[in-house]
Amino acid sequence: EASLPEVWSKVVGEVVSRHTTDVSFRRGIMTVCISASALRYELFMQRSALRDKVNAASRMPIVRELIIK
Repeated sequence: EASLPEVWSKVVGEVVSRHTTDVSFRRGIMTVCISASALRYELFMQRSALRDKVNAASRMPIVRELIIK
């Protein structure tokens, strides 16, 4: 079973992973910190789809909300 940071990297790919500074999870909320503002905005606009992909890749729907910071 992969950890959420590993699942995040798998879902978003190498380029986004390099700009990811932190991934945390608490009470169904996954928070991801992104170092590049333009990329942060792009991911913010796709957060629902990304949440669904993370849940599918982790094989359990544990992420209710995805926060991009």
